[in-house]
Amino acid sequence: MDPFILLAAVLGLLVGSFTNVLAYRIPAGRSVVHPPSACPTCARRLSPAELIPVLSWAVQRGRCRGCQQRISVRYPLVELTSAGLYAGIATLFPLAAVGTDGLPGLALLFAAATLLLTVTLIDLDTKTIPDGVNFTLLGLLLLGGYALPALGLPSPLLPWAHTVSGAVLACGAMALLALYAALLLRRGRERLDPSVPLGYVHVALGALVGGIGALIAQPGLALPSAALVSAAVPVVALLRGRAHLTPLLPERVILGLLPVALLSAARWGRAGDALTGILTGAGTAALICGLVWWFLDRRAAAAAARGEDAAPDTAAHDPEGFGFGDVKFAAVMGALLGGPGFLVAVLLAVMSGAAFGVFRLIILRRAGHVTRDAREIPFGPWLVLGTLLSFLWGQPILNWYLTLLGAGA
Repeated sequence: MDPFILLAAVLGLLVGSFTNVLAYRIPAGRSVVHPPSACPTCARRLSPAELIPVLSWAVQRGRCRGCQQRISVRYPLVELTSAGLYAGIATLFPLAAVGTDGLPGLALLFAAATLLLTVTLIDLDTKTIPDGVNFTLLGLLLLGGYALPALGLPSPLLPWAHTVSGAVLACGAMALLALYAALLLRRGRERLDPSVPLGYVHVALGALVGGIGALIAQPGLALPSAALVSAAVPVVALLRGRAHLTPLLPERVILGLLPVALLSAARWGRAGDALTGILTGAGTAALICGLVWWFLDRRAAAAAARGEDAAPDTAAHDPEGFGFGDVKFAAVMGALLGGPGFLVAVLLAVMSGAAFGVFRLIILRRAGHVTRDAREIPFGPWLVLGTLLSFLWGQPILNWYLTLLGAGA
């Protein structure tokens, strides 16, 4: 075996142990560096020998040395998965090919793989994807995609312009899917408790304004024009503040206007520009709103830690097709994969997630344990799986699918 691949696997094992810490502490709002690792049952601090990945779990036969309580098999499985991801990256980008100049790019991919695994674990546990992980991963990809070529270093990522456009377009596509799915589940009514001062209505309005901005832009400037004008939507809403909570148009009206605008643009041969503008507008507004919501959540958490009363969260009364964490994670997917790769990843995620959901529902029905919570499955792990498969084999999968469509025609 290539020594570099073996070294990458060992590094993955070590980082995999830390990934377990991330997945456990981030949702709880705890520091990921202090205090040192301890048994969750007896709180006994673990010795260095007990922190050796996989081996310590096997030697202790899956039990704590202090209280003898069982240690979940998930811990060594996560460590082995991390080792496999790191080894896979080292295989895809061998050191002999990338050279020492390529090590920063490989380090970026290693970090991205760790955060993707963290997303999977947290979503499995909490059915949420924390904004901190999402925006850290997105920032890492955007910064790395720009800095590596600027420093004259080889980059395993897409060209920076494609990274940015992929992030915005993918986020916009997922945001609109989430808005339309939620509207269908609400049976066309408005939300019971829209978020203020920014809400999902501003994401929809950003899509509409972005489409208009793309149509009036100069040729070739549809995307930046749409991003610029749609960014003004949440910014203006923030400046207006809580004194002006009523949006210009209801969310359902805006969502109804979008297909009308797209069809109207198609009659003038501008459907491509309109679609680009709508997706860009939705993605830009969604990312800005997401950053603001993240800031407000952190401020509310800090206030709660000080013992101050926080406003009750009643937004859960509105049914959602899928969480907005998935929408923000779509920006990560688009930044890493680009537009075509994102489509492949979503297709793979939907197919694999649906197959698992049907199989799981059959098992639960036979066991008589079908509840509303049991029917819900987190989408994040399947998006991560689709992302990894698309990153590794996206182009062959896309070519196979296009060939299949051609044969069917």
